[in-house]
Amino acid sequence: MLGMLNWLKNLRQVLKGRPWHLPPTLTERQVAQFERAQGIRLPEDFRHYLLNVAGAPPGYARGYGLHECLEEHAKYGNFLQSPFPHGQGWNEWESEDYGDDKHVAGSLLLTHEGCTHYLRLVVTGPMRGTVWEDSRGADGGIVPLTNASGEPKTFKEWISQFGWTRCFDS
Repeated sequence: MLGMLNWLKNLRQVLKGRPWHLPPTLTERQVAQFERAQGIRLPEDFRHYLLNVAGAPPGYARGYGLHECLEEHAKYGNFLQSPFPHGQGWNEWESEDYGDDKHVAGSLLLTHEGCTHYLRLVVTGPMRGTVWEDSRGADGGIVPLTNASGEPKTFKEWISQFGWTRCFDS
């Protein structure tokens, strides 16, 4: 019964134009502190979102804040500084290291979409600023989300699907 009530509460938020529960925005100081600690600069559209819209992205199962996304990789030290290793989709599911985190180095966990399906934002390397799907748990590999032109989607393009294009108007 409680699950149904929560679902109805979330539906009401969506109908009001406020999808899911989103945490409060972050301050410039909080974002800069995170970037200094990790030795990276977040993509500008993601920074803008964190400072002006919400402190974490929306997600079907859940969205992750900056510090939560690091918990999964805390033991790796320079995980975010390492360049993201892919320039195109990758799915070598027979590889012995298929599930190894090295295959998503240089990316932040954005959302857990349920059933071993994650979305990640690349923060280092040539694909910086693009959103990728990590479905290795279902043997789906790691692939970029693509726009109508077939190019990898930026964070701004991805978040705009939720109707938040106005938050990027200057």
